[in-house]
Amino acid sequence: MGHIVFGAPGIDRYHLVERLARELRSRGHRVTVLSLDAAEHEFWSAQGLAATRVEPGEPDAGRAPLRELAEIDCRRRRRRPTGPTLRAVERRLARVVVGLQRFFETDAPELLVLHQRRTSNHALLQFVARECGTRTLWTGEGLLPHTLQLDDEGIDGDARAGRRSAWDFRNLPSDEGLLASALAAVVGHSVPAALSRRAVQVPSLRKRAHAAWQSCREGTGDGLLAAFAAWRQALPPMPQPRRNFDLPARPFLCALLQRDDDDRIRLDASEPPSPAALVAAVRTAARRLDPEMPVVAVLPRGGLLAGEFVPLRRLAGVQIEVADAATDASIAAAAVVTVNRRSAATALLANTPVVHLGRALYGVPGVAVRGMLDTLPDSVAAAVADDQPELRKRFLTWMLAHGHLWCSVDLPDHNGLCGLVLQIERRLARRKGVGGELHYRAGPAWPLAADGR
Repeated sequence: MGHIVFGAPGIDRYHLVERLARELRSRGHRVTVLSLDAAEHEFWSAQGLAATRVEPGEPDAGRAPLRELAEIDCRRRRRRPTGPTLRAVERRLARVVVGLQRFFETDAPELLVLHQRRTSNHALLQFVARECGTRTLWTGEGLLPHTLQLDDEGIDGDARAGRRSAWDFRNLPSDEGLLASALAAVVGHSVPAALSRRAVQVPSLRKRAHAAWQSCREGTGDGLLAAFAAWRQALPPMPQPRRNFDLPARPFLCALLQRDDDDRIRLDASEPPSPAALVAAVRTAARRLDPEMPVVAVLPRGGLLAGEFVPLRRLAGVQIEVADAATDASIAAAAVVTVNRRSAATALLANTPVVHLGRALYGVPGVAVRGMLDTLPDSVAAAVADDQPELRKRFLTWMLAHGHLWCSVDLPDHNGLCGLVLQIERRLARRKGVGGELHYRAGPAWPLAADGR
């Protein structure tokens, strides 16, 4: 059986990690949660999982490209990749390199699983793992609700799948049934039959206080109070009631907006425009198509930061809608423009042209159009005029059947977990675990299940 390591998973992914670890252990695999932060390590230890923390030692970079890795955190924090900030991150990383190398050489795990978080710590984990001969698997929130993206190199802009060309999909088959079911599931807000959650075990007050102090002293957390209360991230998310919206009856252009603190904005876009600048450019593009064409700007989940929202409200001729309008607006729009918001994939499913300004999984020429802010009207006109629905279908079929798993991050079901375990076991030297054969079906639980597929 194999040894699988979860690399510094976020506490907010407790349910998925705990369920996956339980399934892997039931099949005879050894599972370890590896942390670099004291507060996170204390939490995972309290859940009864085999948890290991690499504590900082004397700085020793070895062969790790620490300057390049440290720049990741600088970009995520909107800091200049120079000066004291960069040196502080480099030093922090250098203090754990030797400990990580010792762990991977001594424990010899077969697979490192990294989920969602794209920090310098996770990039260092991947580098050291590969140096020591350990394979990696990245998972993250998928292009559609209740899906996971899978890649051996990274997620979103770092994914190998995002570097494919149109020729890679020219001769692949398309699955009309899968795509129609996927669109129906998104439009119908289909929710999987989630597995039950195990109760969160809260570390003692003394252990939490000590771990929070260590986290702040070592510079790995987000502050003393955040580290002390980090366990709360594991609680189930509160259900959010859907908010009403009213889209224009005539053709319109849709701008899918993102927050400035979105990792895809900070890591996958070069000099991304502000929401107001993006919407202003979309408004210009709409007027070129039709002087009377309206523009709908859809806010991201959680809304925009105050400094981003005020300039947006001042734009004339723009209808601002809540995040719940993203699906309907993406389907009904004449074209969708975004930096690289994932929900633009819904537009592709509905054969709506998409223009994106940053790196994205769907950024394949012919599937979507890569644009620039200064020439956005030309890009939108080109996207509307040069539509390639067959290529888009082939791309989406491959991405949803092979590059994604139908497994929810917050509400994992039995089918999704089986698919995730199968993907992990395919990357092990001894693939199969003990127990029965696992079966996974690509596609949403509804409406595929309704016709027996």
